Amino acid sequence: MLIDDKILVQMSSANDIKEKDKRDAYLLGLKKVIADLRGLGVKEFSEVATALSKYRREWMAAQDGLVL
Repeated sequence: MLIDDKILVQMSSANDIKEKDKRDAYLLGLKKVIADLRGLGVKEFSEVATALSKYRREWMAAQDGLVL
């Protein structure tokens, strides 16, 4: 069983994004999400996981030209 921090790392992985410019853009946005969470003092696993999954879902949808 994975511990919380390892789950979050796997959730936010960019390994499946092959193009370097897209991967860099994804990671830049991810860093902003994490900085925002830290600024708000968010520490609960479920809140962090929700924010990371929302970011990834919206980012991937934008790459496919979808609007969520």
